Amino acid sequence: MSTAPPPPLSRLEVHQNPCLPEGAQDVHAIATVTVDAPAAAASSPAQVIVIDRSYSMNGDKIARAREAAVAAVDALRDGSRFAVVAGNGRAEQIYPRQPAALAEATPSSREAARGAILALRADGGTNLVTWLELASALLGAVAPDEVRHTTILTDGQGTLTDAVLRRCAGLFTCDCVGIGEDWSPDQLRRITTALSGTRHFVEDLDDLPGFFRRQAEQTQERGMADLTLLVKAPGQVRVRKVAQVYPTERELTAREGGGPVHEYPLGSWGSETRDYQLWFRVPPRQPGAEIRVAQVMLASGEGQELARGRVLAQWTADLALATAVDPKVEHYTGQLEQNGLIREGLAALETGQTREATAKLGRARELAVECGRDDLVTALERVVDQDPVTGTVRLRSRMSRADTLNLDVGTDRTTREMTPRRGE
Repeated sequence: MSTAPPPPLSRLEVHQNPCLPEGAQDVHAIATVTVDAPAAAASSPAQVIVIDRSYSMNGDKIARAREAAVAAVDALRDGSRFAVVAGNGRAEQIYPRQPAALAEATPSSREAARGAILALRADGGTNLVTWLELASALLGAVAPDEVRHTTILTDGQGTLTDAVLRRCAGLFTCDCVGIGEDWSPDQLRRITTALSGTRHFVEDLDDLPGFFRRQAEQTQERGMADLTLLVKAPGQVRVRKVAQVYPTERELTAREGGGPVHEYPLGSWGSETRDYQLWFRVPPRQPGAEIRVAQVMLASGEGQELARGRVLAQWTADLALATAVDPKVEHYTGQLEQNGLIREGLAALETGQTREATAKLGRARELAVECGRDDLVTALERVVDQDPVTGTVRLRSRMSRADTLNLDVGTDRTTREMTPRRGE
């Protein structure tokens, strides 16, 4: 029987300018959530490692995938629970052999898992539905107050449905790792958005074992399972959007059920800080009016309130007050605009609309330079080139699929550091 970890020390701070001009209806805020989680060892995280073994993985990819899975298993602490799944057109639990069961990590179980992994061979197609269903069966039996996590490695795209994502949501978190040049960024984004995870692209296969080892270690540092952001708004207030904006960008979906309190699962946590964008639509008011737009609360998986904050709206005739923008709201608004331009540019490039792609990616590069996002500037410069004399932006003639995949995954990440724009 598991012992629930003690509640974490938590803070929730709301950043906004509550002042609105007469008739304005949109209220924007950033909620910063900081958690000092208990020691991860108290929660014994459960992990499922899913390795794509479809035919396209033949050769160096399956060899490196085997090494990566072994590295992840070797990184598991004694006493943690795990399973290894091989996926193609179906999902096969290759360790432990007992169906729908997790193994406890010990020297002997890790050695047995290595043997099963190293025997993997590539064949068949790709059906992500079966992979997720088996992960759900394995982790669904784990107590809900414990961290439950899946990592999927794939080189391709296959069957995926919204129905399976709905069934898995809330049961476990899931990170996805793409290798090669044939996997679908949109499919992996759908999985990680629904299951509170992160997309990754490991371009150099030699880096794969080290990456998987770090992923396994980081999962073991998570001491809190299934925190929830509660947003309680009066009937006349509409919640337009709630999204995580740091450390990665991910729109959140409220649990089904409706009612005055919207519940947004946040996944598992270690000791860390995350930022969330809140966007509300309120009825217009005259100057001097003031309302409480929403209460925002952080709750544990058992429903215990851990921290809270308020979002307010005050209408004013003072334009200087009404048009001031909170620095955190401005910071993330700029990054979301930049990431959106990149996604739109890549979508245009995919459909052959090169002029639109060039314009959007060129503008995204300008914003990345202004905001000091050197990582995105580097990724963008693998796709577009700017003439140093005329300033003209062109698509690179020799860009590869890996260049666009790297850029696509880069749009998931943001920075908290508020770098002044160039010229300020």
